[in-house]
Amino acid sequence: MENEDAPVDPHTLLWYKPTWPPSDLTDFSKLNIRDGKIHYFLYQQDGTKQSMSLPDTYDNRLYVSWFQMHDRH
Repeated sequence: MENEDAPVDPHTLLWYKPTWPPSDLTDFSKLNIRDGKIHYFLYQQDGTKQSMSLPDTYDNRLYVSWFQMHDRH
């Protein structure tokens, strides 16, 4: 254990270090959240965009953030 006084992030089960810079994965400012849903799109094989939406939960925010970082923009 690194530091028993440091809080543990319940989503990643890792020790939280306040000095760590925020990662792009947890920067939710770029997400389009309206009416309790996360609105995003996926690129289809032909290059067109497919609109998608998910309920606004922490896990879904992480999923969409990860997907947007790795999808072709």
